[in-house]
Amino acid sequence: EAVFIQSNAGAGSLTIAETDKASGVSTPVSRNGEEEGRVGVTTPMLEINMYTNNTDGSRYLADGVLMNFNNGFSEGVDNNDVRKIVNVGDNLFLKNGAANLVVESRPMPKNNDTIKLSLTNTRVNPYSFEIDPSVLNINGLQASLKDKFLGNETLLSLSAVTKYDFEITNDAASKASDRFMIVFKRVAPVRIVKVIAERNKNNTASINWYTENENDINIYTIEHSKDGINFTDAGMQMPTANNYGNPYYSFVHSTPVTGINWYRIKATPINSTDQYSSIVKIDAKENELPSTVSIYPNPVTEGKVQVHFVNEPRGKYFLSVINIAGQTVFTEVLQLESNNLQKTIDLGHVATGNYQLIVKDEAGLAKKISFLIK
Repeated sequence: EAVFIQSNAGAGSLTIAETDKASGVSTPVSRNGEEEGRVGVTTPMLEINMYTNNTDGSRYLADGVLMNFNNGFSEGVDNNDVRKIVNVGDNLFLKNGAANLVVESRPMPKNNDTIKLSLTNTRVNPYSFEIDPSVLNINGLQASLKDKFLGNETLLSLSAVTKYDFEITNDAASKASDRFMIVFKRVAPVRIVKVIAERNKNNTASINWYTENENDINIYTIEHSKDGINFTDAGMQMPTANNYGNPYYSFVHSTPVTGINWYRIKATPINSTDQYSSIVKIDAKENELPSTVSIYPNPVTEGKVQVHFVNEPRGKYFLSVINIAGQTVFTEVLQLESNNLQKTIDLGHVATGNYQLIVKDEAGLAKKISFLIK
């Protein structure tokens, strides 16, 4: 173990007295299976740990850097920053002008701020970054890691660890010291683009909504109202694309009222105020006529049977007419294109007497209507 001391004042001395020591032992806690000493952090930080493999394939921590953020810190290099002492192995450090830093204290990130990372003494080997923020979820900003060698950009979480795997190859550009940088950009807030509500035949209601640029959302709440003024919670929906995606959501409300219903969506962000969608409504439930199949007039004359379909579901129906002896005297397959239809069945010169019409739907459910031919 060692303590390195830096000073801008030139030569000097440092005395540590016995009374300066603190009693007790600091016990690291474990997070993600690795020891973690930062407990109870209240200052915004960004820690980057770089891992690589031993010759036996085991993974180890090769180096790391830390950034502290506070608007009281300077953008330049001072005694709030810690200079990097480069070693003979893998090195990761922060660049601020000509200074190499292992800890940098800087103002809170702003739009277009850039953190320059430097790598030296890397080997042909697999590596990975674990980029770990603390208290850094800044409303309206997103951070991304730019890899100049691969030409890609990876969005970083500002509230959870982001892991980025990369390789140093025989290509000299893969080990360039300025291969990586972190860039902060301002992004538009999440927007609920459109809400659609409709009543279903089983008297439930479907509420669908589209979201643009989803980020920083903790939960969506589907709110319902009977008067368009006073709303109550009808359900919840967790975000599914909290990485600036454009998701689509659907929710079924099982207990709408028979009258007019109003709905809206409340988006609750993690670090800002609630946002509300526009209000949509569904009309009152219609008084539907019962579905029936009937014959009119009854008795039938001249062998022409008038069959009336009222509010029957569209689809394929199988019609048959049976006489009193159980013989089938007529069959037809009917495709019902509308809920209401009048169909004429011409039985020709059949004998007078009692008959039965059987109407069977595609599910096999049958309706039987008795009629008389004069």
